[in-house]
Amino acid sequence: MTATGGGVIAGTPTGEQAATTYTLTAHDADGDTSASDAGTYTFTVETSRAAKVRSVQISPTWADGDAAPFTTGERIAVLVTFTRAVDGPGSSIALQLDGKTVTAAEDTPFEGDREILQFLYTVQVSDFDGDGISISETPFSGSITSLVGTYPHATRVAADLNVGRHAFTDDRRYTVNDAKPGFGAASVEAQRYRKNVAVTSTGTGGTVRQYVALPAATGGDRFTGTDTSRARVTTGGRLTYTLTPTLPSGLTYFAPGETIATGVTAPGGGAIAGTPVTVSPTATYTLTATDYDGDATTLRFPVTVSTGSAPTFGRARVPASSYRTHAPIAAPPLPAGLSYTAPAAGAGNGGAIAGAPTAAAGTYTLTVADADANTAPRTSTR
Repeated sequence: MTATGGGVIAGTPTGEQAATTYTLTAHDADGDTSASDAGTYTFTVETSRAAKVRSVQISPTWADGDAAPFTTGERIAVLVTFTRAVDGPGSSIALQLDGKTVTAAEDTPFEGDREILQFLYTVQVSDFDGDGISISETPFSGSITSLVGTYPHATRVAADLNVGRHAFTDDRRYTVNDAKPGFGAASVEAQRYRKNVAVTSTGTGGTVRQYVALPAATGGDRFTGTDTSRARVTTGGRLTYTLTPTLPSGLTYFAPGETIATGVTAPGGGAIAGTPVTVSPTATYTLTATDYDGDATTLRFPVTVSTGSAPTFGRARVPASSYRTHAPIAAPPLPAGLSYTAPAAGAGNGGAIAGAPTAAAGTYTLTVADADANTAPRTSTR
């Protein structure tokens, strides 16, 4: 390329320069170089200054819709606004949030506004700060630091990431709280079971369930995933439930989500299921819900396993009857030659007598017994 006219300015600026006045001077061919024999042209040259941090702020409503106070697993958005548009290098950045380094893997400008970068931080266990979040420069550097690469603005000059006066301390509008779990107003009525009788309860619509559901706790720091400040995590992890002491033999506590039977899982705060096989006096049991960082809440209720009441015939009577020797009968009682057939389980009757009597009438006793050997006799003379 050949310069024409008054010449050209070419090249690539490699540094910053404020506006500077330059003078182009033209002389004729008579050799006189004095100012009086020259023509001049004055102009200004400025190389673009770096984009600088205009403001730093916490905007919880831009971090997954979360609102202060924050708890474990929630994300905090720190917005850094620059004096001019910048282009992120697609690398992590870091600043100090309550003395901990905040990094962001998603450092693309917020909603396409090239003057704003969004630093995202997921609250970790023990990040609790009740007197307000503070933001300051990272150690040693005195600035918000790009861990890899730079943040150039449109003319490719690296942005100045110094926080300077934009840092703030203990902003009480935004706290990081230790959320505690709780059962609220929930309660569990006294549990009374009978030996050798399966546990049941009535569900929605009158359905019979083969378990007793326990209430679930709410709140707490629910957190799953990798516990590091750099990792993206998932919120909504379950609370951990336990029931103490051990239930009477035959009964089992199933934690939420555990399988009680095929196609049946424990809901809420878990469930009690099974068939008690031993008598157990009333004892207090404690349902405990524990969150991710160890905060716990408890709910207490009594459990009793009894033998149940002895069976009875109530007002039933067997009338006195007379039978003829070697003649068929159609009703009790049992002289010699007659036989009694016990009812099948759950038949709902006291059995049957049949046969041909060969002896005189006598006194007979019909006895019913339950699984605990409790009995109820009924006596009649035949």
